[in-house]
Amino acid sequence: MFKLKKRNFFAAILACLILCGCQKAPQSNTAENTFATGAIDNNGVHQTQTVPKEEKAIHREFTSTDGSVQFEMDIETDVAVSTLPVVKVQPHYLTVEDVQRVAYALFDNVDFYEREPYETATYSKAEIQNRLSNWSKYVSTEELRSLYGSEDNSFIQKLVRDYIQDYTLKMESASNDNPHVRCKWEFKEESRYTFSPDNIEAEQLADDNSAIMANCTQNDIRYCFDAVTRNKNDYKLNIISVYIDGSNSPFGIDEAIARASLCRTQKPEQTKIDTIAEKAKKILNEVALGQWELESCTLRTDMIGDTPEYSICINALPVLSGGKAVDSS
Repeated sequence: MFKLKKRNFFAAILACLILCGCQKAPQSNTAENTFATGAIDNNGVHQTQTVPKEEKAIHREFTSTDGSVQFEMDIETDVAVSTLPVVKVQPHYLTVEDVQRVAYALFDNVDFYEREPYETATYSKAEIQNRLSNWSKYVSTEELRSLYGSEDNSFIQKLVRDYIQDYTLKMESASNDNPHVRCKWEFKEESRYTFSPDNIEAEQLADDNSAIMANCTQNDIRYCFDAVTRNKNDYKLNIISVYIDGSNSPFGIDEAIARASLCRTQKPEQTKIDTIAEKAKKILNEVALGQWELESCTLRTDMIGDTPEYSICINALPVLSGGKAVDSS
């Protein structure tokens, strides 16, 4: 986004997803003599050699760890293998310290609050007044057409009017004080952020992901910050995501309003893009989740009707043993 130059690097996603599906006793042997080997010379450069082309026949059947998926492999082909360096890695699951470090690297000088389940979310009088002010202009057909770029928004228009009526009533009993709880920075079952205690079953919690979910506000835009991890037999998961909070608004209109305010600007010049790339590098260093290399920083243009929205897309790759761990090409 153009305002990323103010450190609203909210579109940044740092994720590590590991899916495991291994069979303890395969029905046939894998092909032999196909292991990759490599060495690093005195300059830190990987030296590799090419294995001569061989005819390989691989026939295997195996299931995922939890038994839910059956895989069949039947390959008969000539394979030329270019040997590559092998790096041994160890899984790292997100810690509270990791999550806090990422949160404060992305957002400066903000307060984080515990995510409230949708059905029990509460707001102060000031927050409701701000929402009503943002929504009121979108009872207009023309304003909705401009925001969404489509002609028929009658359904959204009705929702906006209903929400305005509902939140006007809520404001009568809303507190003048901030009703939100400061983020505790503790992992708990993900469902606790989604459902009220009365709607959560014990079985659901037993198989749940561990999560820290919070909200924060910067430059009058409310964001969701999610950190989720999982270390169970079915699959492994590590993911941190940040996005504009469109919940508890008619058709998620808060997200569309925020996106328009951030992205409907003059077309960013290359100097602005370069500045954002440098700030992205700084953030990647501050999160301290291994070594990362900025691969690209490009301008994206989306047309909403006749109106362009500009965003800046950043792609970074992890680095292991001096080389990129993933080659996006």
